[in-house]
Amino acid sequence: MNDCTSTGMSVPETDQAQAQTVDGFALSTVQLIRALELDQPDILGTSLGGYVALTIAVDYGDMVNHVVLADTSSGGLLGKL
Repeated sequence: MNDCTSTGMSVPETDQAQAQTVDGFALSTVQLIRALELDQPDILGTSLGGYVALTIAVDYGDMVNHVVLADTSSGGLLGKL
């Protein structure tokens, strides 16, 4: 499980402007996937996490196996598909 920056029990990052965007959350999650050396994990996103999961699927699709979205929307990303 990954907390978005400054949510849950995560520690705020120094560059708050970039970190607290969907793209920033997606990048942080991708960095975590790389740091843990996970091989195409399945990811699940709920609510805001759904936007993050969809952004990862669109921008870093080769890094994940399956994406599950729950209680969320496309957040305008359908144009990128």
